[in-house]
Amino acid sequence: MGATEETLFRYSLQYTDMSFYETIVENQIDLISRFNAHNILTYVNPAFCKYAAAPKELLVGQSFMSMVLAEDRAVIDACLATLTSQKPSDTVQFRVSRHGKIFWQEWALTFIYDANGNFVEGIAVGRDITRRKSLELDLQASSQTLSSFFSLAPVMMGILNMQAQVLRINAQFERTLGYSLSELNAQAQAPLTLFAANDLAILTQIWESVTIDGETYTSEVQTTTKSGAQRLVRWRFSADVSEGLVFCIGEDITEERQLADAKVTDDAQFKAIVDNMPGCAVYTNLQFEITMVNKSFITSFGYSTAEIIGQQPDLLYASPEDYAGPSQKAQQLVKNPNAVFASDSLRCQSKNGDTFSAETRVRGVMDPNGILIGFLFFIIDESRIHEELQGLNRALEQRVTDRTEEMQAFVSKLTHDFRSPLRSIGNFAMFLEQDHGETIGAEGRSFITAIRNNAGYMDRLVKDLLEFSKVRYGAEYDFAHINLQPFIATIALRSDASNLGTVTLASNLPVIQADPSLLEQAITNLVDNAAKYVADHVEPKIHIDVVETERHWGIRVTDNGIGIAPENQRRIFTMFERVKGLNTRYEGTGIGLAIVKSVAEIHNGFVSLDSEVGVGSVFTLFIDKSL
Repeated sequence: MGATEETLFRYSLQYTDMSFYETIVENQIDLISRFNAHNILTYVNPAFCKYAAAPKELLVGQSFMSMVLAEDRAVIDACLATLTSQKPSDTVQFRVSRHGKIFWQEWALTFIYDANGNFVEGIAVGRDITRRKSLELDLQASSQTLSSFFSLAPVMMGILNMQAQVLRINAQFERTLGYSLSELNAQAQAPLTLFAANDLAILTQIWESVTIDGETYTSEVQTTTKSGAQRLVRWRFSADVSEGLVFCIGEDITEERQLADAKVTDDAQFKAIVDNMPGCAVYTNLQFEITMVNKSFITSFGYSTAEIIGQQPDLLYASPEDYAGPSQKAQQLVKNPNAVFASDSLRCQSKNGDTFSAETRVRGVMDPNGILIGFLFFIIDESRIHEELQGLNRALEQRVTDRTEEMQAFVSKLTHDFRSPLRSIGNFAMFLEQDHGETIGAEGRSFITAIRNNAGYMDRLVKDLLEFSKVRYGAEYDFAHINLQPFIATIALRSDASNLGTVTLASNLPVIQADPSLLEQAITNLVDNAAKYVADHVEPKIHIDVVETERHWGIRVTDNGIGIAPENQRRIFTMFERVKGLNTRYEGTGIGLAIVKSVAEIHNGFVSLDSEVGVGSVFTLFIDKSL
């Protein structure tokens, strides 16, 4: 959306005439919507309908969060919570589910306020950024996985922006050239300082081309290390012009070129070069008899030097079809000795019969007179990298599991250690009042009452923290079929509401899939709150029913309580947040609704709130149908 269109769009929000509003936004390609204080959509444009694959009539009235993944809703809540009349706009990125697939969106969210600073409505202008986010996630989403991948990559890797600022380099880059990322960017005109002066012209030409057309360009240039040494590197440059990123992959071919340039006059020198080459190196004569292998080959394939000398290279491949490519390319070197041939991923086979994926490169070796005397096979084991990555991922997953268990044990011990002295404080205060109440006077008794009340509050707070940790950090959830009719009826009978007021339950409630203990805790919290937060001398009246949407069951708890002002409706689901201004008779720790929200998110759902001060509230706990 251009600046002029955006200005018109924002002005149009000041009008109540929907036709004027729609005239401006109906033909926009961005996804445009309006929503009320409860995140319920009041308008969507055709682009939004097309993206959601649903008609406007179905979308309007649904939650703004309906397509958003449960684990990302907190991000939007946090963004919305920061918007005020002084700072009415912000941008947020999150994931949505469409047609069983996950997509990324970026939304500009704006709150509209009236002249008195009261919230009127919200607007959202969004677009799909899945392609861009996919790239960002590959690089940034998991620093552990990314670092592991970069560390294991056998080539140098770097990412730059269009201004030639280096954004990221991998471990192989640092090992080969000796520079860290900060050291590179600290240099003037980095990364040009890496290259010899006589190569700058061709590199400048490549840079200008790649940043325009995004094609891949390759050049072999002398590259200077931090210590001042020169390494011959084959650099490949490509770009995603739309995202403003340039990618470079560098392969150190110094030893390879030394081997190619050197004429085999000294077997010891030749063997030293082969031994120091990365990956597995196999040298054969013109009859394809293996005469030399390096240390990496012995480690990867399991053959001793005595076992492999004199054998044919086909022994190293899982099938004749796998060996056919390298064999044919070696034969072509007879006509073109200076060529280098690379194969796609092939299946190699070790001595013990294990197979693994590998890339094979073949080049010729000449004597001092330039006569072809043999072939050098470079075999790069790909499976080892994948196995190590999988091992790292398994270790990372186990570490998360271990940390979760540690967290649960820590919280359990902490709550026990806290609650014991708190109960002692409360008990001793009670004993003091019973035995010495008359002696210490009215003021002293008021102090004792304050001690007991605060100790009781802390005890409830610690207990609620324990419950929250069990919900939030539970290692496993037990989803089962639940008949809501008897399930909710039992909860209502056991709740505080049964003693304080009236609870009615709709008939013919459905059977849903959920974790029974978590669902019981969430519904209990909602019902108890409904019974607690009522005006003086008002009998709580609570009604529970179920609504159904395309994706969710919604367990709805309606009350006649004091209600919640719009400015408080988002933050009350945050840990320790309570509505300001409540008098002391409304006891609470500010954790109950955070538990409800967590339970909803565990069930791929969310919580909605419709409330009016002095009238009452409607809390709806949405549970995904597909669990």
